[in-house]
Amino acid sequence: MAMAKVDFDRLLASLGETLGIELAFDKDGVCDLVVQDSFGVSLKKSEEDGTLTMFSSLCADLPDPADYSLVLDLLEFNLGAASGASCAIGRDPHGGTLIAWETFPASRLASTSLTELFEHFVQSRIALAEIVSGNIGKVHVNHGTHNIIYP
Repeated sequence: MAMAKVDFDRLLASLGETLGIELAFDKDGVCDLVVQDSFGVSLKKSEEDGTLTMFSSLCADLPDPADYSLVLDLLEFNLGAASGASCAIGRDPHGGTLIAWETFPASRLASTSLTELFEHFVQSRIALAEIVSGNIGKVHVNHGTHNIIYP
C-alpha cells in the first residue's frame, strides 16, 4: 500500500498564517521558531517516511545527582507519549541536553491541524520544563483548548 504524500510546505504555511509569520523549511527540512522569546522549537520533516518531528531543548542536563522523585515524574510523563497525550523527553547522548520531542505520522498530520499539534507540543514542553525545574505541583497541561502561541 502506497503511503500518502504529506504536503509539509502547505502545513507549515498554515501554521505560519495562524502565527502571523512566514515560515519555511531550510535545505535540511528544518524550521526553527522561538516561542514567546523564551525557548526554541524546531520542526523537521521527513519526506521518506511522511513524518514531522517537533523538538525543543529543555535544559543542559539533569541535576547531578538527579532526585529520585524527579526521575519518577519524568518517567510517568513519558508514558503520555505512548498514547499521543504528550511529547516525550530524551537525553542527547553526546551533550547531555534534555530534549522534548514528538513525531507525528502522516495519518495524524492529515487528521489534526499543525497549529493544534504545535500548541499541544508547546504546552507539553512547558510542562516538562516545569517538572525538570521542580515545579511539578504547579503543572497542568490543557489538551482541550486552542491558545495560539505567538513566537
